[in-house]
Amino acid sequence: KGPDNIPETGIWDCTPGRWRLSLPRDEFCHFVSGHARYTHDNGEVIEVIAGTAFFFPRDGRAWQKFLKLFATFTC
Repeated sequence: KGPDNIPETGIWDCTPGRWRLSLPRDEFCHFVSGHARYTHDNGEVIEVIAGTAFFFPRDGRAWQKFLKLFATFTC
């Protein structure tokens, strides 16, 4: 959620790359196109492709690797 605890929604268009993910709040994503891999610190691997919907709990920490991704999100 954003300022004043108001829910946020948006569109995310991501180019290929790799970086560390740290979520300060719960987030639900629907992946519209592309492919990505999330590797959680506990070793769990989540592969996402077009059509995948996933809930990321807050304080989740993972490495991300994207080939190309377009997604919508709500937090």
